[in-house]
Amino acid sequence: SYGENTRDVVFTTASPDSSVGVSIVEEISPVVSSGPTSLSVTMFSGLDTLGVMMVWPYRAKDETQNQWKWTRNDKLQVSRAAKSLALALSMDTERASTQIQSEQFRMAFADSLHQVKSPLQALRTFGKH
Repeated sequence: SYGENTRDVVFTTASPDSSVGVSIVEEISPVVSSGPTSLSVTMFSGLDTLGVMMVWPYRAKDETQNQWKWTRNDKLQVSRAAKSLALALSMDTERASTQIQSEQFRMAFADSLHQVKSPLQALRTFGKH
């Protein structure tokens, strides 16, 4: 459930072995004006913070500033969107990490192959004379 001014972190994950989660959706009051509140949810992957998703309501020109109220369903939808975004960010981070590791392996393999090829090439060249 969503509590007012609650700072508890609830890890709701896509699968039991996933470490991706989001915090409780919180309403954030505007600092400067008396406009509508926004929603904030923090996204995690393991112990790493991936980011914070903020959502503001669209306000038509003829709408009064304090008319908007967030519903439980609004908060649930924002939480679901944050979970999807956290999973996508986590997958992108993993892809980038794998790509770096693959490049490092390729460079190490190329260097090792060169070290093996050079003596063989020297023996072939020496054997031809």
